[in-house]
Amino acid sequence: MSKCIEFTFKDLYEKDYTDRSIGEISTLWHYTNAEGLMGVVRNDITERGKLHFWFTRSDCLNDPSEGKHIMSLYRSVCGEMLARGEISQAFFDAIKDAEIATDQFIKFPVPVEGSWENERVAAYVPCHAYICSFSLKEDSLDMWRYYSKGKSGYGLRCGADLFVGKDIHAYPVIYDDVAKRGILRELIDDAFCAYARIEDERADERGRAAKGLIQSVLKKLQFEFKHECYASEHEYRFVMYQPIRALEVQFRAQGGILVPYVDMTIENGDAFLQEVLISPFIENAFVMDTTREYLAQCGYDCPVRESQLPVR
Repeated sequence: MSKCIEFTFKDLYEKDYTDRSIGEISTLWHYTNAEGLMGVVRNDITERGKLHFWFTRSDCLNDPSEGKHIMSLYRSVCGEMLARGEISQAFFDAIKDAEIATDQFIKFPVPVEGSWENERVAAYVPCHAYICSFSLKEDSLDMWRYYSKGKSGYGLRCGADLFVGKDIHAYPVIYDDVAKRGILRELIDDAFCAYARIEDERADERGRAAKGLIQSVLKKLQFEFKHECYASEHEYRFVMYQPIRALEVQFRAQGGILVPYVDMTIENGDAFLQEVLISPFIENAFVMDTTREYLAQCGYDCPVRESQLPVR
């Protein structure tokens, strides 16, 4: 049996199954269109020196496999481990129906009933996840193609410490199926080790504990796993949580529906916006001048340059 045999379910709730550190990354790229650029850098006297990034609710993202891909892999790995005798049939039956709930319980300060109006305590409340995406790749042809549908497209080079100090999770997306399956195998093996340490007469209790652990970790991993067909995006994600029905949540029209998002404001934005790159699909000869003029009017003097990609 695995060397993690000494672990309990409580220990495993605290275990990190992926490396979520920002490591040696110093810059990230945020690809957007002209409207998106004007949403990030706003031409308003009260917005000078600020950047705005929209965090979209996770169930309203463009990728239809979001949150489903990990479950497909999980069920496949469970079946393989059962067939190889690496887990027992009883354990498999206990965990095979694990699912990821659309909301998560995150600790937030909430008002105390019957107390002074501003008195708050930390409590676990149901939350939705909101995601803002960047890319690790500079001058990406695939990203230009996606954001240049209307002959528009801008790449904003930002410091990787953009959201440091805020309660936001950050990590690179994992596309490699071998890596993803390895992480899931480790999770299932750990859960089986903890499960096996509990006496057989407590079968229902240990089955629920194993399933609860696995569902909790899958919730954490779901936004780190994406289908390998998206690998060219080299996505780096920032994820934040907001209580359901939070006042900070706003809505915008997109694709004919109303999409919830959170507008995250970054002060001292000129310290984080390092450069603006122009899409190779923009044919307008004045785009460099007008982009520089707009940024200067908003209080920014960062470099503006054209993509070096040859396109047809």
